[in-house]
Amino acid sequence: MQYNDYPTQREIADAMGIRSNTAYAFTEPLRKKGYLIITKNIGKRNIRLTEQAYKILNIGKGCHDK
Repeated sequence: MQYNDYPTQREIADAMGIRSNTAYAFTEPLRKKGYLIITKNIGKRNIRLTEQAYKILNIGKGCHDK
């Protein structure tokens, strides 16, 4: 995975040492709190941080955009 790529749910699960379907238990609460946007129609790399998440993490949005 390149630095500029958004992770897939499988990549998140692999990084955490859990099953891919279990990653949903971690991403869904973040989506509900407004930190993630999960778009179904743009392919596998469909998990994005929201502006709110960038502010909390104190990182610039541009560092992850292509």
